[in-house]
Amino acid sequence: MKKIPLFLCMTAIMAVLFSGAAFAQDVHVTYVTPKGLTVVTAPAGTNMTWMGPTDLNVDGYAFCGWNVSLANVQQDLVAKAVYLPKGGGTETSNICYTWQTLPSGVLSYSNVTSATLPKETTDLKTPQTPMTVTGHLTAAQVLALNPVGIPKKTCVVKWYNGSTGELWGADVVNYGATLPQPDNPCITGLEFTGWDGSWTNITEDRNIVGSFYKSYKVVYMCEACNQPMGDVMIREGDSVPRFTHDVHNHCAEGHDFRGWYDPVLQPDGYTIIVLGEYSNADHNERYGIPEDAKIDKRSEHNRRIKD
Repeated sequence: MKKIPLFLCMTAIMAVLFSGAAFAQDVHVTYVTPKGLTVVTAPAGTNMTWMGPTDLNVDGYAFCGWNVSLANVQQDLVAKAVYLPKGGGTETSNICYTWQTLPSGVLSYSNVTSATLPKETTDLKTPQTPMTVTGHLTAAQVLALNPVGIPKKTCVVKWYNGSTGELWGADVVNYGATLPQPDNPCITGLEFTGWDGSWTNITEDRNIVGSFYKSYKVVYMCEACNQPMGDVMIREGDSVPRFTHDVHNHCAEGHDFRGWYDPVLQPDGYTIIVLGEYSNADHNERYGIPEDAKIDKRSEHNRRIKD
């Protein structure tokens, strides 16, 4: 067998290593904040959490982080700064913890923002219609006209539902105008948290998006009489609280309260039923509560613990 000199082996290995280093791919992260865009370039695999802009203060809001993971970045990313309103004396840490429990963050249950709207409304294929007359346009009119403002004369402001990306409509205004404060939209199962965008000093066409939290109505039901014992509203990610009010007394009928079944989300996607269990009561399956034989050990234990 022919031997290969050691220095040749080392030379080959070093050549491979330096070749890989020479062709290491860079990634670009665009940091989006209320104060503008910052683009940072670094080798793939870099932790870029702390490499973005440092001036992140916004009066009345708490900076909670970025809407995407910036650890071990392997591809180009757009990272949006996440803020939540401080309100009262709420600590920043508590505000940010609330956001971190949400499924998608960014001030909203939805990931729809003014920069990530559905293609059918942001890139309309119909010819643009320069708007000379001010006034309100319905969603159907916007889709049919694809309205645009006339530089230094008019501007078009489009309004969107941040939970679905649905176009609500548009307002055509004079250049530099300010629209009245919009009403807070009401959508079942969603808690409105604010607008992503400004309707003051309008000097260009704009998209404004309503931001929402997903919310649920927790209803506590009595198994013995099938009547509600109370209810409470919670946000997505919150724990379902134990019911603290007085439970129904059915002792005279031979039904003693034993505890609570596990919460069950109803088909409407909005209501959560927590059924109170009573001894000798007919088991009620109308809320999706499993039969006793199918209840796991944790549920069986929970429902036997009385408040």
